[in-house]
Amino acid sequence: DTLIETIPQLVWIARPDGLHEYVNQRWCDYTGFTLEQIQSDRWAPLQFIHPDDREDRQARWQHTLDTGAIYEIECRLRNGNTGSYRWFLARAEPSRDKTGQIVRWVGTTTDIEDQKRIEDALRQSQERADALMKSKIIGIFVGEGEQIVDANDTFLRMLGYPREELRTG
Repeated sequence: DTLIETIPQLVWIARPDGLHEYVNQRWCDYTGFTLEQIQSDRWAPLQFIHPDDREDRQARWQHTLDTGAIYEIECRLRNGNTGSYRWFLARAEPSRDKTGQIVRWVGTTTDIEDQKRIEDALRQSQERADALMKSKIIGIFVGEGEQIVDANDTFLRMLGYPREELRTG
């Protein structure tokens, strides 16, 4: 119990039917709710999920409950104190008895906001680089040492080389 309270994840345990039976203090601090407030309805945690993520989250959780499959989803959770949303990765695995029956779900929810921001910045950077490469105004090439490994059509036209010649080096 002490270990669960010290790790940086939101930790929760649910019954086989998906109803929460435990949440750690970090979960309560983040959501602003107590375990007692969500114990009567397995869909109560949906209120913390960003509206755009709720349908997918609900469908995946229902699929997990129906099939016993491992649960994993990225979604935005609302901070109960600030009202702001952050990206989290939620995972749950079934804990089974000797007969293979699920006796509970053990879940963690990890803040991945920084990772998502980095991914978004990389995606935007790649989109800008792709736009430049497609530019018809400016010639662009990518070199490794003395070798040109890629170039846009404008650059190739400026030098009078066909793309096939670029491919063959």
